[in-house]
Amino acid sequence: MAKHCHHVAEVLKRLREFQLFLKAEKCSFHQPSVQFLGYNISSSGIQMEGKVDAIKSWPTPSTVKELQRFLGFANFYRLFIQSYSSIVHPLTDLLRNKPKSLSWSAAADGAFNTLKEAFTSAPLLIHPDPEKPFVVEVDALAAAGETSSAPSM
Repeated sequence: MAKHCHHVAEVLKRLREFQLFLKAEKCSFHQPSVQFLGYNISSSGIQMEGKVDAIKSWPTPSTVKELQRFLGFANFYRLFIQSYSSIVHPLTDLLRNKPKSLSWSAAADGAFNTLKEAFTSAPLLIHPDPEKPFVVEVDALAAAGETSSAPSM
């Protein structure tokens, strides 16, 4: 806690040095965990925020729009689901060629239920241990804000 307090004081000092200010009512310090952009971040690691119940009770999509909504919601948390793209493949296949109606299949039903189950048992993503080797993968185009592979002038 003493080290944490020191770090907070350092950050606040730096902000003051550069004449940057915080709104006190929007700040909270010394919290064991925080909710940030749909994630619960703590010293243990990163977890999905409490939206798992919404996934568990999600009804089987009956329209293209309903499937798109489900996939959009699920895609946000894809890094928690091992083999996400393989699981979701039968569902994304239903959206090929921009269909007007949904042709739900047994494969789609299986994928939908497997994905819902995967969300209810999603792992905790732990913070890297600086004492152990790890690999950081970066999508350079996404990191640079590029949207195409064309060279910029």
